[in-house]
Amino acid sequence: MKINNKIKQYREKIGLTQKQAATKSGVTERMFQHYEAGTKEPSATKIIRIAEALDTKVEKLYETPTTV
Repeated sequence: MKINNKIKQYREKIGLTQKQAATKSGVTERMFQHYEAGTKEPSATKIIRIAEALDTKVEKLYETPTTV
């Protein structure tokens, strides 16, 4: 799963709107929409802020599910 999908998944999991998640992570709502759509990639600094806003760890946003 790509990072944009993970961001959306974690945001929805904790019940935040894009606007709320953007505000908590210190980016504009439009930029957050780009991150979720996969049209822009967040910088390392931004991904740290996004992970904190989504109450998760950066590693979780980059983690790929393992198949058995």
